[in-house]
Parts: sequence; C-alpha cells; structure tokens
Amino acid sequence: PSIAKGIPQKDGSSFNHFVEKTATILPLAPLPEAFHVVSIMSFLHDGYPTIPEYPQYNRALMRSKAFWPALFALLCKVPSGSAVDTPGSKSFETGRIAAGNIIDLATLVLSSTTPYSPQSESLMQQWASLSDLWEGLDNVLRTYASIPSITS
Repeated sequence: PSIAKGIPQKDGSSFNHFVEKTATILPLAPLPEAFHVVSIMSFLHDGYPTIPEYPQYNRALMRSKAFWPALFALLCKVPSGSAVDTPGSKSFETGRIAAGNIIDLATLVLSSTTPYSPQSESLMQQWASLSDLWEGLDNVLRTYASIPSITS
C-alpha cells in the first residue's frame, strides 16, 4: 500500500512506475544489491493476499517490457562453475537463493494469469525471445543440477 501511495502518478500507475524504475536499477546495481531488489519484488508478490493493490502490481509486472530483460540478465550473473564454492559456502548459497528468487518471481507472475490468456501468451512470447533467459537457465542448471541435495 505504501508503494501505491508513495509514487504519485495522475493516472494511478504507481506500480508501473515502480516496476520500470526497478528495471533501470537492476543492471546498474552491484550483484548483492540487485539480488536483494529481486527478493523484495518477490516478497511483494508473495504478500499479495494482504495487499489490496496486488492486481495493479501484478499487471505492471506482466506488462513491463523492461523488467524481464533486466531480471533475466541477472540470472546470467548468478555465480556458477568455478565461481561457486561447495554447498554451504556463502557464494553457493547466495547464488542458489538469487537464482531461486528470480525463477520464483517469474513463475509466480506467469501462474497468476489466467491459463492461455492474452496476457500470459504475450508474456511467454516476450520471455521466449530473451536470450538471457535461456543463457541464465543454462548457467544455473549446469552448476546447481549437479548437487544431489538440490536435484532431489
């Protein structure tokens, strides 16, 4: 509710403004801070039953053309390969949590649309065209899929 009130927009599009500003911040922020921003975006989405403005937030996420490329570009930056220490290390856990938050936020937004609605189709088409999504998933899967505790 504070975000909805805190960004005055005459047309009531404060969440559009919030999502677009977030999209501009993600590529510029150092990785730890960018990963925290994704966590906040995910927590806002998770808290939807208590946020009356939730449909506006979700709609802003679904319609954003700038947010998804910025989000999936972060997926490419999740530590992987030799940059990841063993399970339990700080770099491993940071990468695992970051990748999880990015993928969770994307799937939460997609699952909140009506199956096969024009919004979900448009969103899936946008995602399918983003090479960073596919590179990011390859990046994350190579490292994390080899860990038995994660794959189980």
